[in-house]
Amino acid sequence: MAGNHIHETLLDRNVLAYRYCIPMDEYHRAITTAEERFFSECDTNNVPVIAVFTKFDALSSVALGQLRKIVPSLTRKDLFERAPKRVEEIFTNAKIWGRLCETRHPPKDYVRLASRLTHPFHLYGV
Repeated sequence: MAGNHIHETLLDRNVLAYRYCIPMDEYHRAITTAEERFFSECDTNNVPVIAVFTKFDALSSVALGQLRKIVPSLTRKDLFERAPKRVEEIFTNAKIWGRLCETRHPPKDYVRLASRLTHPFHLYGV
């Protein structure tokens, strides 16, 4: 028993942060029950949790599609210049980060990760 306690104490000292991954390829979904329970019920004993929004580049194609519908006359260049701002609007309007911050044990911060090596807007020289 004492050995387990020592191992747990050493492990706790070595953990700098936990990461909780949330895929953005289904950004329109509400926060899942599992995510809500984790941030409402799981106390990580002062170890910060970082929310990792994975597949963030999936919002790029959503933004492009929305812009095409809103302003069908946009040139390809204009479309790709406006898309990053639209991605930010989509992320903000989804309110996922805001809802996580309202939980009992909110994440300390977040990062965004794309699923591709190259940002899709750069593929078109924009």
